[in-house]
Amino acid sequence: MNNYINKKDTKVVNFPMSTQKCHMKDKKCDYKTLAIMTLYSNMTPMKDQHESRTYEPYRYVYKNKIIKFTDEIESLSNKKIGTVINNMRKLSQLEGGLVTATKNHNEEIIYYIRYENERGREYVSIPEDMLRRLVWIGNGNLIKVYLLIKYLCEDEKRRFNHDEKKITNKYICDEIGLSSSSKNNLQGITEITNTLEECDFIKKRYVKSSETGIKTNIFYSLISYDEWVYI
Repeated sequence: MNNYINKKDTKVVNFPMSTQKCHMKDKKCDYKTLAIMTLYSNMTPMKDQHESRTYEPYRYVYKNKIIKFTDEIESLSNKKIGTVINNMRKLSQLEGGLVTATKNHNEEIIYYIRYENERGREYVSIPEDMLRRLVWIGNGNLIKVYLLIKYLCEDEKRRFNHDEKKITNKYICDEIGLSSSSKNNLQGITEITNTLEECDFIKKRYVKSSETGIKTNIFYSLISYDEWVYI
């Protein structure tokens, strides 16, 4: 049951989360920290939006703002604020430019979260309530798995008008930077997707293999925000 958040009567705020392969496959790219930064980030200033009011090349968050919400962030993430800030710094040092850090004229540290590469913008949008819940229930790999499933299901719907997508644990491992030859990793993906299903983010449908007769094929579908918030 979704008893952590209930905002049925408030405006839904969606946050972009990068699904670029170079970041998703990077084991050093901590998506739990990225999600925390995103939740407390600000929108791109209007002067930097190139095409329309809905176009956001990046979001940004001040280090001081993260510190200001220390109690809330520590409760949400089950991490000490020092650990969160240290992980933010590590994200800004990774290749790929997902997170960059700079200082303004007052020497305040600002982190920029970018969603573009040479192919364009690669991200999925997640309602604030759902993103907070993901941070609450799991680690960076759980968040990566949900982003991947969401991206694949939405792409399947857009291209073929199918409501579900067949995805293997092996594929998920490969796409989030884990070795798919490890039985522990494959079992870990099963545990993650079971958690996502128990928390009403996704649905899993098992189909027997035509070769073995065993339920080895898994079809995934998304639970919409409208469904999720009323569960």
